[in-house]
Amino acid sequence: MKKGVEVKGKCYELILNYNCSARCLFCSQGSFDKSLNAPTPRLLADIRAAYKGGYRRLGLTGGEPLIRPDIEKIVSAGKKAGFRFVRVQTNGMSLSDPAFCRRLASAGLTLVKFSFTSDRAAEHDLLVGVKGAFDRASEGLKNARGLGLRVANNILVNRLNYRRLDAIVDYWLRKGISSFVVIYPVYIESMRANHAKLGVSLPDCAPYFKKAAELMERRGLGGEILFLNVPPCFLKGRESLAIGLDKFNTTVTDPEGGRSDLDENAEEAKVHGPPCRRC
Repeated sequence: MKKGVEVKGKCYELILNYNCSARCLFCSQGSFDKSLNAPTPRLLADIRAAYKGGYRRLGLTGGEPLIRPDIEKIVSAGKKAGFRFVRVQTNGMSLSDPAFCRRLASAGLTLVKFSFTSDRAAEHDLLVGVKGAFDRASEGLKNARGLGLRVANNILVNRLNYRRLDAIVDYWLRKGISSFVVIYPVYIESMRANHAKLGVSLPDCAPYFKKAAELMERRGLGGEILFLNVPPCFLKGRESLAIGLDKFNTTVTDPEGGRSDLDENAEEAKVHGPPCRRC
C-alpha cells in the first residue's frame, strides 16, 4: 500500500464551483461556466447521503472552493455527518485571513491541499495570474500549520519550473509540507492555449521526476511524493509512485449534480501507444 496523507477508503469529491480567485495559465476549466455554484441544500444532502453510503473521505474542490460564502457551513456538514477526513483543494490565498482559517478548522477541516507551483514568488504569481498570490498563500500555509491542520501540495509541472522540481520540493519541505503530488498537465482549456509557453514533454521531465523522488527518499519520505498523469515507464524503478495503478475509489459530483466514477473516467481517457505493448 502506498503511503500518503489520505487514509484509504471511499472518497466523495464535491466540485463546489468553477469560479476562482486565480487565473492560472494551465487551468483545465478555463472556459467552464464560472456562474455555476452547486446549491447549498443539495450539497448538504449529498454529504449526508455519502457518509451513509459508506464514504469516509470528503473532498471539496472547485474552481476555488474557499470563495464560496457558505464554505464553513459545507465543511461543518461534513463533520456533523461523521466525516473525520475533510480535505479542501485550494490556491491558498483565502487562508491568509487567520480568523477565516481558524473558523474552517473549528468547522471540521482536517487537510489543506495547496497548489504552489514554484518556490519563487514572481514565477508562481505569473503562473496563477495573480500578483501577490505566493505571499498570500504562504501566509495561508503558516496559518493552517499553526492550527495543526495537515497540509499537502500539488505541483503542476511546466516549462518554467520542471528543471527545478527538486528545489521546489525542498523549499516546501522546509516550510512544513511533507506530501506532494506532481501533476503532468492535461493539454486542454487554458493549458492548450498556452502550450507554446508552458508545454514540456514527459521524456524531458523524467530525469527531474527522478531527482525529486530521490530527494524525498533522502528525507525518509519516499512514499510521500506521487505523480499524476505520468505513465510508470517515466518513473523507472519507482513505478509504484504513479497515481492510477491502484483504484481511486472516488466519486466526483459536479456543480450541476452530475456524478462520475473516477476509475471509470480515468480508464476511458487513457490512450495506449506502441511502447505500451511492451509493458
